[in-house]
Amino acid sequence: MTSAIRVQPDVIIDPNVQIWDIIYPDRICGNKETTFSVQLYNADQFTGIGTVELYIDGNLVGSTTTDIQPGELLNVPFQVTAPPSGSHKMTAVYDNRFSTKSRIETFEVNDNDCDGWLNSFEVEYGTDPNNPDTDGDGVIDSRDVDPFRDATIELYLFRARALDPPEGDKWDADFRIEATFKVGSSSTTIKENPPDNTQDVENTVMLGDNVFENLQREAVAVLSFNPPDNVDTVEIDLKLVDRDSGFIIDNPDEIMDISPRSGNNEEGKVAKLFFSLRNGTWWGDDCINDHQYYFGYGHLSGADDSTEDYTHGGEYDAEPFSKYYDDLEALGYDLHKVNITNVRGWDGVDEVSYSPSKNRLLKVINPAEIVEFTLSLSGGKEKKVVLVNTRGAKVLRFSPFQKPLRFKKIDSVPEMTPWDFVKEEYASLTSVPNSTLIKLKNSKIDTTIREPRDVQIAQVSDIDEDDAEIWFLIKTNDEDGVPFYRELELNEELEESGAIERFDPSDGFGIDVPDEYWGFIEHDAYGDFDGDGVPNVVEQFIGKDPVKRDVLGIKLTVAVGWNADEDYLKKLVKGFQRASQVVYDYTDGHTMITKITIHNNVKRYSPVWNESDVIIHLGDSSYFNSTTLGWWIKWSSDAPTKDRALSHINLFEKFGGKSPLDRDYYYGIAHEMAHYLYWILDEYCTWEGLHYGTISSDLEQYGIEFRALPTIMSYEDDATKAKGIKWSELSTPQDYKWFNDQLKDLDMYFEELYKKNWTYFTTDHWHTYQKSAWEVLVETISQPHIISIVSLEDSTYTVSINATIKVDLGTDITQYVPKVGPYTGVGYFMEVDTQ
Repeated sequence: MTSAIRVQPDVIIDPNVQIWDIIYPDRICGNKETTFSVQLYNADQFTGIGTVELYIDGNLVGSTTTDIQPGELLNVPFQVTAPPSGSHKMTAVYDNRFSTKSRIETFEVNDNDCDGWLNSFEVEYGTDPNNPDTDGDGVIDSRDVDPFRDATIELYLFRARALDPPEGDKWDADFRIEATFKVGSSSTTIKENPPDNTQDVENTVMLGDNVFENLQREAVAVLSFNPPDNVDTVEIDLKLVDRDSGFIIDNPDEIMDISPRSGNNEEGKVAKLFFSLRNGTWWGDDCINDHQYYFGYGHLSGADDSTEDYTHGGEYDAEPFSKYYDDLEALGYDLHKVNITNVRGWDGVDEVSYSPSKNRLLKVINPAEIVEFTLSLSGGKEKKVVLVNTRGAKVLRFSPFQKPLRFKKIDSVPEMTPWDFVKEEYASLTSVPNSTLIKLKNSKIDTTIREPRDVQIAQVSDIDEDDAEIWFLIKTNDEDGVPFYRELELNEELEESGAIERFDPSDGFGIDVPDEYWGFIEHDAYGDFDGDGVPNVVEQFIGKDPVKRDVLGIKLTVAVGWNADEDYLKKLVKGFQRASQVVYDYTDGHTMITKITIHNNVKRYSPVWNESDVIIHLGDSSYFNSTTLGWWIKWSSDAPTKDRALSHINLFEKFGGKSPLDRDYYYGIAHEMAHYLYWILDEYCTWEGLHYGTISSDLEQYGIEFRALPTIMSYEDDATKAKGIKWSELSTPQDYKWFNDQLKDLDMYFEELYKKNWTYFTTDHWHTYQKSAWEVLVETISQPHIISIVSLEDSTYTVSINATIKVDLGTDITQYVPKVGPYTGVGYFMEVDTQ
């Protein structure tokens, strides 16, 4: 560094002013004004005065005179209109009359169309770098939720079901689905009427291997809305209406309750959702991973995944969790820390009687319903609760007795007269003394609930007489089902994980060859980038991550042993769809059926027969065994070679006259799948094959009520079904602690009845594994495993699951409580290939 030369005082010749840098923005738009700055630095102790000029490609674009103080770093700005595109040379010149200094840099116009996206980004993802609005919809690409198309919202309604009779005792409804789409201050309501006069509207159709075509076939209503393309989030209010629900003078439209929020007004019945067009997900009254509370993404219910009327085909086991959500919280329970199990309920009861204290008897005449369940509290504690719904009922209080009432003699005091008659809207939860009997009576039910000391009874008054539930999907019209911005997010995840696969957000935009265009869509929609067996688009639709192993997909081949007609095949497909949802439920959203391949009219012991996962025999299972739908592995003398294993799921055409549409049938499929896929064994019998129904009958002579494990691997006998019990979960360590303790307590009776100790009466599953079904499931799906080894005369083959998923239960599995649900409609996205 040199000093200025002094020829006389205060005269400066060539002070040391340097061109330090030329500064320009990271993004430069073509043909748009851009700020360039020449950065000077005065390394001397005297003020520098000079001219700064800026040239682009040799053309002067700016000139100014400036002075710069000693030690100052000075930016000299120039407003320049950038060239339309390409790489360019810029030259900065500093001249102070005594010397000239220059600096040369190159820059690139990297946003030709000035839409906010770099050219390289647009080239990579298929938008036009020379057109700020690739799809021509009036919204520039960087502000467009989908730069390749005019984005629309598509709402598919797959099923609507009334859980209360909407018109008094009349169950059939004339449904209408309404969706009000709200953007800012504007709103648009779209309506469509599914088929009339039904309690449960759902299409039973023959599916194919195209998920998008299947959606159209299965939907009972499709509502479309075209929002502005620069809007990310749209509020959607979903309303289910029963049309023609009253006389002309009344409101002819009765709003059915599909909202998890309380209230008998429209606010408490209409579901509020918020849908993101950018990532294709929704939240609000239904959201991803909501099965701890509202039980399933893509499912809404006013009673939350259960029916009030167990005599009308109710499937689910979670009624009180949401139907009485407010009541339970009002009684002091923190429902973020509890779960509900062992649910049973009764409707149509003529009378229920019980005593809330030692000297008082209550009788409720015609209660709306009775629900009994177990609250599994934090710390492993449990509380038994019975809810008596007094809505519309008469409550009779009987006067105090001179002597304490012995509860087992409730029936012996019919002569008592009520001293008070009330219609109680609500009564606090009360502890009931030991040995309490809760008597239920009607023409079909005459039973007693015997409960331990800590049972609690609550009288509640649920005012919702119009609960309903729907299964639905909200998506955009993106051609591969995964929105543009969601694909960008997923690509970042793939890059971070080191995976090779990438989504193409353009979906083949600009490709004129139909096969190639479809290839881009098919690659993204039906690809399985995380290798868990579930196609990317299906994971998008059910709220999973397409590039993370968070759900295991199962593909099954099914051999039908006769020439089944299309009507039966449709029912069979629907049966497997519903079985998939049951499997998804009992694995808490960890596994599902993604595809079935049906081979029709397969000859017995042909190669296809022998290699199929599921074999369906002609006939009714009741002809062979009234309680067995099918079996998993059967050693049979009529096998191709004697004593060779037929390792399949074997089913019959019908089960006790019931088709695959019936609950007993498709729950049976899910039961057999637990054997076949996860190596979980039976819990309805001992390891020596003695049925627990037989044990229960044998113990009745001693006045002992024996209880089997309430799991899907157990059984629902006629008495169980009459009580409305729906067993749909896998066993846990806590279940076996209770069950084996029960066996130990009955040891003396086992010795007397069977001459064996209690260890002979544990389940087949526990005897084999010494673990619960949940523990075996987690171990099985966390590592590749062989489903079965089938040995035939000429060959041996194996059926394997190679995909694995990581199951994070978030707690010690010994304390794990299965979730209520999730009742996500995963079956609606199952692919079918018919051979």
